Amino acid sequence: MIRNAADAAPRPVTGPRIARLARQLEAARDAATRTALTEAFWDEAARTGTPLVETLDDAPGHRAVTFLWRGHRATRQVLLMAPGIGDRDRPADTLLHHLPGTDIWYLGYRLRADHRGSYRLVADISPGPAPADPVRLQRRLTALMAHGVADPLNPRRLPVRWRAVESSVFALPEAAPQPWAGRRDGIRRGTVERHTVTGHALGEEREIWTYLPPEGADNDANGDGDGGPLPVLVLCDGDMWFGRLGFQDTLDALIDDGALPPLVVLSPDAVDAATRRRDLGGREAFAAFLAEELLPWARAR
Repeated sequence: MIRNAADAAPRPVTGPRIARLARQLEAARDAATRTALTEAFWDEAARTGTPLVETLDDAPGHRAVTFLWRGHRATRQVLLMAPGIGDRDRPADTLLHHLPGTDIWYLGYRLRADHRGSYRLVADISPGPAPADPVRLQRRLTALMAHGVADPLNPRRLPVRWRAVESSVFALPEAAPQPWAGRRDGIRRGTVERHTVTGHALGEEREIWTYLPPEGADNDANGDGDGGPLPVLVLCDGDMWFGRLGFQDTLDALIDDGALPPLVVLSPDAVDAATRRRDLGGREAFAAFLAEELLPWARAR
């Protein structure tokens, strides 16, 4: 049982499989045996998928989760980027460890058994050793973050905003089920459209993604049979939700199951990173656009 926030926080751990392999490698009498052990480990990882997820005898409400990367001679260091694990401002804390004499790089964390998350990995193959100076190392790792890729041994992926790469995703055994995720066959479909709305408050036009519920899905939230106006959800990042993640499929399933009433979604495009930071950072002009221009525009339609 997880009793407090400190107990729930991710903490570094060496998983049982890595610990066992390290002992086997240390006991190996020759290079051929070490090579065979290493190859067997990678074969197992490819078969079971990554990250490695293992139980912990002393923490039944947690799992040991080990992220892996197969390096080569030019690999200097490998960085894990995982929201909710580590601190983005301290990337050195999430550098993988190298298992000496092998091509195995690993980093383990004790995570709650209901954890669900995404991650990317990036290998530093710069010439020469990694910087010893903490400031220079920080700069190197910060630059590396832009080159993160999905885990080659994990087929579960999500797209990354504005880039032709993906993030890997994983869910531990007690993670909440997601019965509405993905496209479901045999149900009515809502409609996604893109519109250009003039934002006088913004001083520019803005692309808006709209979702309309399946035809014939009337709102009867009060149970009086009279229908009524549909509820409206304003959801930022339309380019991600509808452009790349296919969120309309989730909405269709939620409405079909009665978990959500039929609704309209207005989802402004984020445009680019600078615009997104400005809009979502408390920009009054953006709030005015949503309340005074976007909602009346939708009502008029």
